[in-house]
Amino acid sequence: MRSILAQIRRRLSAAKPLPELNPRDSEAQDLVRRFDGLDEAKRGQVDSALDALWTAFTDRFDGRDGFLEAEAVRAAYIAKLSSAAERMSAQRDTPKGHYHQAVAMMAIYVAALDAPPSPQVLGLSTRVADAIERGRRARPCPDRSRVQGPIATMRKGDGL
Repeated sequence: MRSILAQIRRRLSAAKPLPELNPRDSEAQDLVRRFDGLDEAKRGQVDSALDALWTAFTDRFDGRDGFLEAEAVRAAYIAKLSSAAERMSAQRDTPKGHYHQAVAMMAIYVAALDAPPSPQVLGLSTRVADAIERGRRARPCPDRSRVQGPIATMRKGDGL
């Protein structure tokens, strides 16, 4: 038993120290920790805010590919999100803290769209994508009177 523990100690002492995280990875790790610690109601608020941010993003750039093609404005867009997150950081622990959380997560997520993400950013990106989907599902149903197409014209008894 002692020899096994001695071997483990020798290996640990010979192991290289973990690399220091760059600021973006450290921020992503902190945002993930905060997001995972939110109660269901706060997480729902972040989900809705991320859904709204993603909708604005896709409206502006027509999705990821449009964003990647818009090289001239890509850095400015990321800087604008990062700047907004920084300004909102004072509100982090207030009832409106979900806005800061969403904007800060979105800034890192969008910045990672054209680069291979670190494990920390990948963890954040997974949460952002899932949150956007939850936010989209939580939206109120559209007014049926404005729906166009075959479903809108179906009546009770039409085979449903």
